[in-house]
Formats: sequence, C-alpha cells, structure tokens
Amino acid sequence: MGFSSSPFFIYSVITFSIFCIKFLSLIYYEKATRLLFFVENNKQNMNTGNGPWWKDGVQVFTQVSVWIVVPILLALFVGKGLDAHFGTKPVIFLILAGVGFLFSCFGIVRVIRKYLKQIENLSEKKDN
Repeated sequence: MGFSSSPFFIYSVITFSIFCIKFLSLIYYEKATRLLFFVENNKQNMNTGNGPWWKDGVQVFTQVSVWIVVPILLALFVGKGLDAHFGTKPVIFLILAGVGFLFSCFGIVRVIRKYLKQIENLSEKKDN
C-alpha cells in the first residue's frame, strides 16, 4: 500500500481542500452576499434579452467546474503516466496534483472576480 493511497493521506488532502475552499469563501463573503441579494431582488430585471435570468449563474457554475475538473484530471493522468515511466511512484503525481490544485484556485478566483465585476457594472448602470 503506497503513501498516496493510505487513508490518512486521502483524509489530509480532503481536509486541506475543504480548508482552502473555506478560506476563499471568507475572502469573497461580503461580495458574495451582495451578489446573492442583488440576484434575489432583481431576478425579473436581470433578463438582458440573452436568455433566462439564471443563464449567467449556470455559465459561472460551468466555468468554475471546468477550472476544478480539468487541471486535476490532467495532473492525475500525466502524473501517473510519468511516475510509471520513471519509476518514481507517487512523487511526480503529488507534485502535479499540487500544481493542478493551485492552478484551479487561480482560475476560480479569476472567474469569480470577472463575474463580480460584471455584477457591479450592472448594478451601477441600474443606479444611474
């Protein structure tokens, strides 16, 4: 049983991931609550002619999901393949998994910032 398949390692990775998600949510808590109230209060007014009011939310969900899944899957397959080729069982996989996780965090923050900026611009237009 290798280090990367031990229950303690899996528990540690899951715990660290939950910690990082909670940390990111604390950073964006204020903006997220403003966004939530803005969406709830303006569901009917948010239809810009491009589709239903929930279309933007589904787009953000899809973009965030892609930023989570793609780097981690690439790290999994490439890391396992390189480890098998070079005989370094968990080392390359763990390094690429860490890089994939950081890359995912960067992408998620970028998508959220972009979307929050769009919401703020839309809010300013409605106020004027």
